[in-house]
Amino acid sequence: ERNVSVELTTSSATASESSDYSQLNHFVLTFSTGLSSQCAIVKILDDTVLEANQSFSITLSALSNPEVVYIPQETDVAEITIREDSFDYIEVAFEKDFYHVSDEAQWLQVCIVIVKGELERNVTVELDTIANNNQTNQPLDSDILEAHMLHFLPGQSSYPPNNKQCELITIINDDIVEGNETFELTLSTTLYPKVVIATSNTTVFISPEFVDTVAIGFSEELYMVQEGDGSVEVCVNIDSGSLQREVVVSLATYPNTAEASVDFSPLSADITFGATTSQHCLEISILDDTCLEDTQNFYVALSSTDRAVTFTPGRQNSSVDILEDMDYVEVKLDSASHTILSEDDTMGSGNSVEVCLLVTGCFERNVTVDLATSPITAVYGRDYPLQDTQVVFVPPEYGASGMGLPSCSSGSDSGSGSGSGSGDCNEEPPTTQLCIDVFAAHDEILEYDEEFALRIVPSDAALKPLDPNTTTITIIDNDYVSIGLAGNKYQTTDDAGYVKVCAELVDGELERPVTVLMTTMDGTATASSFADYVPLMSEELNFISGQSDHMDRAQCLNLTIMDDSILENTEEFYVHLNYTPMEDRAVVFISPLNSNSTIYIQEDQSDSVEIGF
Repeated sequence: ERNVSVELTTSSATASESSDYSQLNHFVLTFSTGLSSQCAIVKILDDTVLEANQSFSITLSALSNPEVVYIPQETDVAEITIREDSFDYIEVAFEKDFYHVSDEAQWLQVCIVIVKGELERNVTVELDTIANNNQTNQPLDSDILEAHMLHFLPGQSSYPPNNKQCELITIINDDIVEGNETFELTLSTTLYPKVVIATSNTTVFISPEFVDTVAIGFSEELYMVQEGDGSVEVCVNIDSGSLQREVVVSLATYPNTAEASVDFSPLSADITFGATTSQHCLEISILDDTCLEDTQNFYVALSSTDRAVTFTPGRQNSSVDILEDMDYVEVKLDSASHTILSEDDTMGSGNSVEVCLLVTGCFERNVTVDLATSPITAVYGRDYPLQDTQVVFVPPEYGASGMGLPSCSSGSDSGSGSGSGSGDCNEEPPTTQLCIDVFAAHDEILEYDEEFALRIVPSDAALKPLDPNTTTITIIDNDYVSIGLAGNKYQTTDDAGYVKVCAELVDGELERPVTVLMTTMDGTATASSFADYVPLMSEELNFISGQSDHMDRAQCLNLTIMDDSILENTEEFYVHLNYTPMEDRAVVFISPLNSNSTIYIQEDQSDSVEIGF
């Protein structure tokens, strides 16, 4: 008859969160009055990968009132099994429609290739041989395979070179004069419909005579091209052997980090070699864009069904690296000036300022911007701690297109900047912003407002700095000093000529001059007609840079005392520290306990009167 809550949390076993199911992280279910059951939905994520059953678990625990919510141990964990659906499968086939081999070849390599799909589980297919015109009562021409198993492993897919499993079949030579012989290879599986056999059989032709071959391969193991070059030329050579007839070799491209139709134009072509040709070259179009990106690459692969064609070791496949060209992004600071309102946080304004970097343009790789400081009037280490730093911009995700931003390719309409998902090149290029906090170092020194510079250091050739690329950061000083009179009373005689009165720094340190004003006021001693002393009317006392409450703390004035021949009692007048000039009033505090002092003038021994009848 009251609410109680429990929570559900998922944990992975063989299934992976975010790729096989959506995670529940402390998901709360609340039972209110009258409810006896509650449900939560865990989203199962589908893919096209052929994989084994996978599992994860859900743990039930009490969120509130554990003393009244009892969860039996045998029901606190539920195991969830994700069974592979019937729509995921792979398709396999013989690599060649038929094979030719010489009876002197000793062995024949037969490969089964994945023509469609991707694996995350083991898959087994069965390879068998069936004799045609081979006679079992004569010496055999090949080993007979009976239910030989080929195992495809997790991670294999339809992309070469990791798309096949191969078996060596021994070819047995004999001394019998005979014509061409054949036998059949068959492919089967017990895993249908998970494994679909595209071609279930192929024929092997055994020729009694030695078969001449040519070795064909790419001219390079790696081709490199600038993105802005427009195309790359790949050449296929006959590396050994000679031809008296034509042979056909097929060339095809396969994506890797470079994406077909985005970074390059896919190509599939047949190349014919004759008696007079030893090399063929093809152009593969490279698609330029305005997006800053790392080196990308794709593969080119050769294949042939001609028995006279072999491939040069290491040259049946080649890779093409697309190098970044002159693409760049623009970078600038958000303002040419910033202000730190206080070098400490005592004023509630903080001792830092946010400085933002703006990067304009498309990028599909990390962009690192180096920043450096340099002093103006502020000193590194004493007034600010930042010397050098880096800001790293990470490519944002944009929909199904993957990392980075869509951009204008070389086939787009004229215009500049990056486009939206539609590829409109006339749109403004996107701008990304990252900010850092720049701090001031706190001290207790009264000083003028100080400045230092923060600038962009162009260490990456792909960065184009724009104005403002330097900002001046002003540190507002909120320190103050306290000044008072050195004593609350002074004594002198009227024949001393003067009395020395000092003001001193009670608290603080100076890196700039400040001024206080000293004024006298009459007591029983008067300044009228310079009777007892010479008055001060807001006389300046100037404290200079370097003075502090522990070194060279005082500034003094000599007050002139007037001598007379009048016999009189001890007299006094007063010294007062007034306000400072207007420019110093916010940073100088006159200590009220030390703002006034009394000067006592005692009668000297020379003053006398003569009295008589």
